[in-house]
Amino acid sequence: MNRFCPHCDAKAHQRRIALERAGEGFRVLGQSVRARRAGQQPVDGRIVAFLGILIRYPRSSRGSHCATTASVNATGSLANGTSQISLQVQVGWHISHNNWFRPFHRSQQDLQPLANCSDFPKIVMVHNAAEEHMATSMDSIQQQLIGDPSGEQAPGLHCRMMNCAERGYEQTLYTGFSADYVPSEARWALAGLAGSRTQISAGTVIEIPTKPHHSRSTPSGTKAAVLAALCGAAHGLLLPGRDSGISLANLAAAGEAVREFVAT
Repeated sequence: MNRFCPHCDAKAHQRRIALERAGEGFRVLGQSVRARRAGQQPVDGRIVAFLGILIRYPRSSRGSHCATTASVNATGSLANGTSQISLQVQVGWHISHNNWFRPFHRSQQDLQPLANCSDFPKIVMVHNAAEEHMATSMDSIQQQLIGDPSGEQAPGLHCRMMNCAERGYEQTLYTGFSADYVPSEARWALAGLAGSRTQISAGTVIEIPTKPHHSRSTPSGTKAAVLAALCGAAHGLLLPGRDSGISLANLAAAGEAVREFVAT
């Protein structure tokens, strides 16, 4: 990384971030990643080497955080533009599933600024394909940054870092995460929005394609996830699915869950 765009330059100047030093940190990190891919093991282990880079080049992590805050600023501008068109239109924002699968991404998330420019965030909860997504993310992180735990140990370490209790790696690839994963994400969002009037919508994703023989969305799993989201204090529910649509059986199961929740 040799240079930043003019907008990043201006934002960094406002925050007193030395871009030359931040760029140097990114270059050192890139060299480290390439060395890990080539099979070169640092003397102290990968996690220690990675932490050493973050400590020596703190401006790099601050520069990365600028991207997160810039996204919030953009949502604020869009919300203001929408309110000028109609005050009756509600505005909500998609919170990517990367928020759960990547600890470094999660550590930079702050929902409080969103409370000032949104009526609801949609927290994506990919319960049936969660383990497959997490495995892909963990494979990438392990190969490039923190490869000290073995392939079998990494998912368990990841769950402990994210304060999540799930079944073993081999099991969940074929069963998906339990319905308990859904309300845990709802509670995270509620804690992040504490003190505001902003409500949350559970984006319980249905029928995300997975590899053959891996977890698939089922009516029973869909019903359990929807009930868990609503019982987990989510204020609303969105059912995003695959591009080709959601099967009638899973859609009916979601409706059954909503009716059961309303009746209680």
